[in-house]
Amino acid sequence: MKLMLNCKDVHEHASDYLDKRLSRRKRLAIWLHVMMCSHCRIFMKQLHLTIASVRSIHQQQDDDTKQLADALHQRFLEIHKNKH
Repeated sequence: MKLMLNCKDVHEHASDYLDKRLSRRKRLAIWLHVMMCSHCRIFMKQLHLTIASVRSIHQQQDDDTKQLADALHQRFLEIHKNKH
């Protein structure tokens, strides 16, 4: 794995990075890129806020809303992965 990633690499692994489902080496490579790239930094902040919002809705609502929040989160992940 290369240590210097490009924006596409970061976008492909952003959700896994935020969910801590990557190796230390991959996490470090993403972190380094995000520290240098303002566009990816903004993207990661937006993605983090989106995930946090969905999780917040999920925790506060009834079963139907929780199912909707789960479905939205899964669809978001699918769309994001299909773009790359």
